[in-house]
Amino acid sequence: MRHDIDVAMYSVFIARDASSYAQVEFDWQVFPPHIEGLYTPIDLINALGGYAMITSAGGFVGKASLIFEHNITFIPHILYEDIAFVTQAIMCCKNLYISREPVYNYLLNPLSISNTPMTRKKQIQSTYSYFMTLQTFVQFFKEQENPVMKEYFYRACVDTCKKITKTLQFVGYVKELGFSKKDLLSLLPQFNIKGKTYFCCLFPRIYGFPKRVRLALQRCILSLSSL
Repeated sequence: MRHDIDVAMYSVFIARDASSYAQVEFDWQVFPPHIEGLYTPIDLINALGGYAMITSAGGFVGKASLIFEHNITFIPHILYEDIAFVTQAIMCCKNLYISREPVYNYLLNPLSISNTPMTRKKQIQSTYSYFMTLQTFVQFFKEQENPVMKEYFYRACVDTCKKITKTLQFVGYVKELGFSKKDLLSLLPQFNIKGKTYFCCLFPRIYGFPKRVRLALQRCILSLSSL
């Protein structure tokens, strides 16, 4: 690496089959194709058009001094733990380099979290994980003084709240969820959450009823068609 940087991100992965280790086609990338080269965090936000969720610890390399200085840690016991970790690291660094050189070998494990079916247990885990990520992003939003970064975390909070509702509508505020309706609603006033997203936060099972009926009918029709 020719530059003195705090973080390097490798946007393109080499995907490999879990059984044969053969390289397979894989279109997902950490950043859009036009994002490449040296950036400050503000430059990156502007290049992304103001916001995009940043994830994938697999493509991340950071200085230990950056991690320890800012006490950057993974949120324990959640899925998608790399979202908050990588986002915080990038926003705390002085500069970063984004490469499109494929370095990381991503093993497509059929038993991984991302490839297994969305069971009820996984729905609960996903909802809780995004709630914990939202709590972290709310704290980042409160701490930011730079208007560009503050807007970034505002949009990150809104986006994460929408991700919560995608699974909350199926499980509701069950005891094993790990947080209550009051916990979620206490985070929302400062982010102008309204409309169907806010209604889902208030009454998730009512909001999700039509979709659950539609999915049940689809399963029934598919089952009958296979007879």
